[in-house]
Amino acid sequence: MNNSKKTLRLVLSFLILLIPTYLTIYNIYNMSDDLSSENVTQVVVTGANGTEMVYEKPADFRPFIKAVNDARILEVAPSNLAYDRSAGLTVFKVGERMSEYDLFLDLNPDLCVVRDSEGTLFYIQPEDASVLLSTPVSDTLFEYNRVPIAGSPQGSENIAVYPAEGGVWKLLKPDGEFHDTKIESITTETNEIKISQNRPFTIYFDPEPDIVMAEVFDDKERLYTGLLSQFNLLDYDSTKELSFILTAEWRESEDKNYYGEAVYNITAIYEIPVNFSISDHQAESGGLIAVTAFNAVERERLSLYCPDIEYRADFVQDGANKIALVPVNHEFTGVLSIEIEGDYTEHFEVTVEPKTAGSKNVGAADENLTVHLSANAKSERENIYNGIFAETSNAQKLWNDNFISPSPSGENITIDFGAGVTINMGNGYTNRGINLEIDTGSAVLAGNAGSVVFTGRVPFDGNLIVIDHGAGLLTWYAHLESITVQTGETVASGQQIGVAGRSGMPTSPGFGLYFAASLGNIFINPVNLFELDDIIVKTPVSAVVIPDLSDFNELPDDLSDESALPEAADELRTNNIYTVKILY
Repeated sequence: MNNSKKTLRLVLSFLILLIPTYLTIYNIYNMSDDLSSENVTQVVVTGANGTEMVYEKPADFRPFIKAVNDARILEVAPSNLAYDRSAGLTVFKVGERMSEYDLFLDLNPDLCVVRDSEGTLFYIQPEDASVLLSTPVSDTLFEYNRVPIAGSPQGSENIAVYPAEGGVWKLLKPDGEFHDTKIESITTETNEIKISQNRPFTIYFDPEPDIVMAEVFDDKERLYTGLLSQFNLLDYDSTKELSFILTAEWRESEDKNYYGEAVYNITAIYEIPVNFSISDHQAESGGLIAVTAFNAVERERLSLYCPDIEYRADFVQDGANKIALVPVNHEFTGVLSIEIEGDYTEHFEVTVEPKTAGSKNVGAADENLTVHLSANAKSERENIYNGIFAETSNAQKLWNDNFISPSPSGENITIDFGAGVTINMGNGYTNRGINLEIDTGSAVLAGNAGSVVFTGRVPFDGNLIVIDHGAGLLTWYAHLESITVQTGETVASGQQIGVAGRSGMPTSPGFGLYFAASLGNIFINPVNLFELDDIIVKTPVSAVVIPDLSDFNELPDDLSDESALPEAADELRTNNIYTVKILY
């Protein structure tokens, strides 16, 4: 009995001594920096694209621990180290951050490297690297690592066409198996593109799918089901909204490390083709050219650019069409290039001849020369002009039909646009508007509807009014006795805006009312405005009609004799008309 008690006491004493020792050893082991499945509770991997993957089961994070433990030190960093493909590896133990590493991975297992927090590089054993590369951390290394974004050419641009949610995309990893990618695809419910007979439904993919099936609907009516490559666009005489459902399939094969399937929902706005006409291919300095885009609806993005005079303008809506005006600088001669940009493109060339305007001398009192012609006065006038040009013109067409003369008494021009003018046989300049004969005290009328953007007194010009007619077109009225409108006021064509006078630089008779017009910051001959409605093209260029060759049953034996070719066949040859089939 006593022996039993003694034995029990010895066992209890041993346990009392052993337990603290065990706990101490356990804690020391558990706090060690050595990585093992026993002392690691969580591994967080941050991919190169920012995707965070959390592993909490030993079976899941053990490959990362093994790869770090087995890695051998590198004395020199490889020259081809893929720093841009790094992934962050953070190891936790009982909720506390334990170690941090950078993984530099490559689809070639022999090129994988790890870097510790002190900057030391280690070479990952190929067998360990192969295991890591079979996890989602390698997804960013694949060129095609998610459902592709398609594209559709729209004029001078290509727009993105996104897949719908729910696509399938798998990647072939070094373990020989296909895995779901963890990289999220960019998706949308529907895409919108524009099509027409001269701009067929066109879509491309990267990588190209093995097959694309299409379903096409007009409202709820199914128009087509089958291969997209065999779809022929229908010919409509009005705008239509069609729905395309494309199912693209990338099939599994030995030469690809991906396969998948995706659906693309597309709203295709069928529009009557836009075509362009130009008012004239010849002009003179100070002239005005109008370009009309027929069948161009509101959503069409169109602009033009003239590199020779550094002029750019957007087209504005004019009923069912769009128009843009081109100023011809009074100093420009030669060939003026006009480039149409946006949803449609076109190129025009205009031959510009110099304008002959003569010269005129006017007289002025000496005391007025300094006030209006000094360097300070010229600088003040230029600053005011620049401020007016800097204001954004109304993007809408505000004018109606032709402009009228601002002088009710008629259009008797005393000094022409482009004329060389001297004051007291000196102080020469080129007239950038026209001077109209008008009696002092007579009403001055708005040349057309618009918005008043400037009223005030300007050196040389005197009392000045500037009206914005939209699309960058401004008219200028100077030397007024008084102004009867305010800045910001909307005016109608023919509305009185002021009273004629001799303010500004008073000279001998002949100056009268100064009337000018500008587009952008380029002054043009305002006489063009009196015929503006006639300048703008109203009828589109007739479409090329492909002749019916079925009537030509007999062709000449000697086809080398071009004169013997039927007229219609010759027209086809001359106009280089081809039939083109565009695949997806």
